[in-house]
Amino acid sequence: KLSFSEEARRELDNISAASREIVSLTVQLLETRDRKYVVSIEALEEIIDSREARLKERHINRLREGVCSTDTAFIFINLISLFEKIADNCSNLGVCLLAYKPGTLQANRHTFSKKIHSGDIEGYASQLEQYKGRYLTV
Repeated sequence: KLSFSEEARRELDNISAASREIVSLTVQLLETRDRKYVVSIEALEEIIDSREARLKERHINRLREGVCSTDTAFIFINLISLFEKIADNCSNLGVCLLAYKPGTLQANRHTFSKKIHSGDIEGYASQLEQYKGRYLTV
C-alpha cells in the first residue's frame, strides 16, 4: 500500500481544491460569458502554477529527508502536474472565449492575456491576493 506523508496529503488537498475552483469558474464563464470569471480564472491559474513549482520542491526535500518514499514521488509529481494542466486549459478556454473575434483569435487571445497579467484589467490584482491567501498558506 502506498501512502503520502501528512504534509503531502495537505498539499494535494490544497491544489486539488484550487483545481476544483478553477473548473467551477470556467463552467460559470461558459454559462454566462461574464468577463469577471476570466479575471478570477487567470489569477487562480497563476497561483496553481506557482504552487506546482513549490510543491515539487517541497516533495524533493521530503524525499531527501526520508519523510516520503520514492514509490510515492512519481504519483505525487504527476498529480500536481495534472492539476497544473487543468488550470492551463481553463485559462486557455477562458481567454479564448472572451478574446474571440472571427479571424483574429490568436492575436486577441495573447493581447487579452497580457492585459490581464499586466494589471490592465480591473480586479486581477485583488483576485490574485485573495487566492494567495487561500491557497499559498499551506
